[in-house]
Amino acid sequence: MDKKMMIDRPMKILKGFLTAWLLIALGIAAAGMVLFLTPAGIKTGAYIILGAASAGGFLWGTSASAAVGRRGLIVGLICGIILSLTIFAAYLLFFGVAADRSLNYLPLGLPAAAGAVGGIFGMRGTSLPAGGKRKA
Repeated sequence: MDKKMMIDRPMKILKGFLTAWLLIALGIAAAGMVLFLTPAGIKTGAYIILGAASAGGFLWGTSASAAVGRRGLIVGLICGIILSLTIFAAYLLFFGVAADRSLNYLPLGLPAAAGAVGGIFGMRGTSLPAGGKRKA
């Protein structure tokens, strides 16, 4: 294997992770602006942040599966789960609460599902048809 390829693959995956967190930060800022400037409720802000996290999971799943080059659904799902766990860890670190039953954990599955779908889309351009040969 080429050294450039050995370094390039993890960098693409890391770039997708950082892009996902950038989208989450933009979603938090957008939710704050919506809550500040409009009479929208707090649930609207949560939906905006959840949508941004799902978009980030989709983009990270797409870039990671394109970098790995195979098993797009599994790679995208793993990336989405890692993103969901890092969101949960950041929540616990920022707000200083322990994981308890008062939190609704179900929405954390949406970035994981979006990552799996992104993994499928990331493989769309790199996969070969059955038989392993591209048509000329």
